[in-house]
Amino acid sequence: MSQTAPIGAQRAPVVFDLEIVRDPFEVGWDHPENMGVSVAVLYVYEPGIRVQGDTYGGAQFHAFADVEMNAADCAEFSSLNFIDVLPEFLEAAEFVIGYNHVQFDYKVLAGHTNRAITQPRNCDLIQILGPRCSLDALARCELGRGKGADSADLPKLFRQGQIARVLAECRLHVELTRDLYERARRFQRLHAPAGIVTIPRTKLYPWKSRTVSTAKNAKKKLW
Repeated sequence: MSQTAPIGAQRAPVVFDLEIVRDPFEVGWDHPENMGVSVAVLYVYEPGIRVQGDTYGGAQFHAFADVEMNAADCAEFSSLNFIDVLPEFLEAAEFVIGYNHVQFDYKVLAGHTNRAITQPRNCDLIQILGPRCSLDALARCELGRGKGADSADLPKLFRQGQIARVLAECRLHVELTRDLYERARRFQRLHAPAGIVTIPRTKLYPWKSRTVSTAKNAKKKLW
């Protein structure tokens, strides 16, 4: 199986986040592969992506969980999928946007699915802003809104059976990450707790500098 979508295949950027089953204090911060995935959410940009021959629409949210859920709890998502197929979604994307997803979420997911994530095209905002800037703090400075719950409480809520609440919070994290990325792309800066951070466009998709087409008649892309 190809680990990344072939050139020319239908693919778009995605925004990604997941929540964990076991608290880091239970298994140790150095062992994200043992934390397990409770739920995950993708936001897929237009024109969507193709996975296993199916098209997953753009400008839509897609949920991932291995537990049975009520239809009402998933009404705001375009699809509900098993977590085991999530790596294929990530690898089919043009690139993946996240917040600490390269060094944390990918390792958690790899441990859960027993396969490495081989998506080389990533925009990890925490790698641009630094590890001391949390998603919640950054979102409150730049967007005027933040997380709805403490992420440290989500593993306990999941084990208590409050799956819909955890999934809704995960979706909120994806929305915040998406909106921060889009503002960084538009203004080339973000307001962080320590002050304004300038973000060159090359940091938002650094691999582009190696693949830009110089054809005079090339169509201009959103990305």
